[in-house]
Amino acid sequence: MKKLILILTCLISGAAVNGCRAVDLNLNISIAQQSVRKWTFMIYIAADNDLSYFAWNTIKQLARVAAPDVNILVFLNEPDYQNPRTQIYLIEPHRAFLLNKTNQQKFVSGDPQTLINFCNWAITNFPADEYLLRTLANS
Repeated sequence: MKKLILILTCLISGAAVNGCRAVDLNLNISIAQQSVRKWTFMIYIAADNDLSYFAWNTIKQLARVAAPDVNILVFLNEPDYQNPRTQIYLIEPHRAFLLNKTNQQKFVSGDPQTLINFCNWAITNFPADEYLLRTLANS
């Protein structure tokens, strides 16, 4: 039921903003089967602007407070001159692991379908009792 509520929330907010367009979030990330944790936090950072510096501060802060019983996943878009591809990180205590090292795709973080696909991917690959979605963007 919790998964359904999160997905419906994403769908409703996405449809209200921009309508739903098909965007394939094919991350091609091989993930070992994860055990169910207490929480999965999904942090969606649309920093494809001059405030991308603050995105990295957020990632560093997340790594400082990460707990072993919580999955923290970060979707990060930065300006093309800094990094021309979308990055997906798994945050663990004092570490940030880049999960999509071989994927060179840049996803449109302003497209609601990209957010929905990220949520679906995170829920499928990082099961938890509870889920939290936090979006960060400069508009």
